[in-house]
Amino acid sequence: MSPRVVQYHFAGKQDLLVTALRELHRDNGIRARERIAAAGPRPGIDPAREADLLVSGVTGLGLDLLHHCRSVVEVHRTLDYHLDRILRT
Repeated sequence: MSPRVVQYHFAGKQDLLVTALRELHRDNGIRARERIAAAGPRPGIDPAREADLLVSGVTGLGLDLLHHCRSVVEVHRTLDYHLDRILRT
């Protein structure tokens, strides 16, 4: 896509960034739902709701990493805990 197309489609850089972040969040949600469903969730688990929580949680954990509130190891442990809770083992 050319810069000129982007320039005319979006009112400004902020609109471009917000649109990109929304698309990324939507795409990550779709992927998470598909993978949870394929992996076999535990009985009573709704893949769509768990995917929403997982994507939101990963976003928050990423901010924690960025601000040095958690280590990579702590983030991995938290994600492992969540995935073990929702997936059949």
